[in-house]
Amino acid sequence: MNKSVLIKKYSGEYEAFDVNKLINSLRRSRADEDII
Repeated sequence: MNKSVLIKKYSGEYEAFDVNKLINSLRRSRADEDII
């Protein structure tokens, strides 16, 4: 069961993002910062 999050855009529209992909991208960005 995939959960989705509604994120509000500047235009006022909402776009659904996959939570797992969002978390993975955040973990990658943190890992990159740790490497630096």
